[in-house]
Amino acid sequence: MMPFLAASSFLDAIQSVLSGIARGCGWQKLGAYVNLVSFYLVGIPCAVILAFFTQMKAQVIS
Repeated sequence: MMPFLAASSFLDAIQSVLSGIARGCGWQKLGAYVNLVSFYLVGIPCAVILAFFTQMKAQVIS
């Protein structure tokens, strides 16, 4: 699980920087569309696949 968490954290940091650059350039609409598309078309399907269809056997605190 740690490699997935590390990759997610790294990519989230890059996304935050690029979103700030887009806002600074006056491309607010482009940044909003990219965020929406990446979240709904990439993030949620990846989360569902990793949560329910892989056999990673993650331990949870119960």
